[in-house]
Amino acid sequence: MVFAARNATGCATVAALLVAVPVGLALSVFTDPAWGCLLWTVLVGTGAWLLFWAFLSFERRCQARYERVGYDLAPRDSGAAPAGVRVVIMGLLISWVPMTLFVWLLGRLDDAPPSWTDSAVLAALAVVCMSFAQHLRERRRTRARKAADTEAR
Repeated sequence: MVFAARNATGCATVAALLVAVPVGLALSVFTDPAWGCLLWTVLVGTGAWLLFWAFLSFERRCQARYERVGYDLAPRDSGAAPAGVRVVIMGLLISWVPMTLFVWLLGRLDDAPPSWTDSAVLAALAVVCMSFAQHLRERRRTRARKAADTEAR
């Protein structure tokens, strides 16, 4: 990520090409190759370039800040309380919406695609399982950190 942050323009160009070329090929398959197809490909590529460049520029600023103040994001003796119920539910909802769309699009590859309701239920199950796995990983990491801190004392 440091290389990409230092070379934001070049990396954004490569990433935008990786987005724009398949879009252009897909548009040329479904439509007659014309200037409209080329225009849409250029617009998608330019939008993707701007998005990747902005993200990498932000990452460059983050890397500079890490160099300035240090990289330790969580202090060792942090007794931070777990996230509130609102924060957890909002996080689940934010990840549930794109997951629903992903499950629905994945189901479209099948002959009998699932309905939106089925996609929403499957996505909710997947999001809850991933959230639970992340919670277990965080608990394990916290236990290991506390054990290392008590061992160091």
